[in-house]
Amino acid sequence: MSKTNDASEWWKEVRRQARKSKSAGVRYGAGRPRQIPPGRVLAHNHEQHGADWPGGANGFRWWTCPKEKKPRHFLRCECGWVNLPHFAHRDHAKRFKCSTFKPSQSM
Repeated sequence: MSKTNDASEWWKEVRRQARKSKSAGVRYGAGRPRQIPPGRVLAHNHEQHGADWPGGANGFRWWTCPKEKKPRHFLRCECGWVNLPHFAHRDHAKRFKCSTFKPSQSM
């Protein structure tokens, strides 16, 4: 496959994922969240981050989604980020703490 076709397929996938996120009610954030809108949950990706990091720093992303659309594999995360209740992928939620910037349990 040529580079042009690879890029075309990649962009098709990006657009498909964006439509999927939008239909699920996902709203991505920038900066630091100060509150969680009623009826929504706050979540973040698996990238290592500090306790007060904004979205966008070193690949760290956060978003909100309707409570009923929270991914099943996301658990309550106690990493210490922004002092708001939030969720993250179960692997991240079980082992990462912002204050130490290291896994909280052996991997």
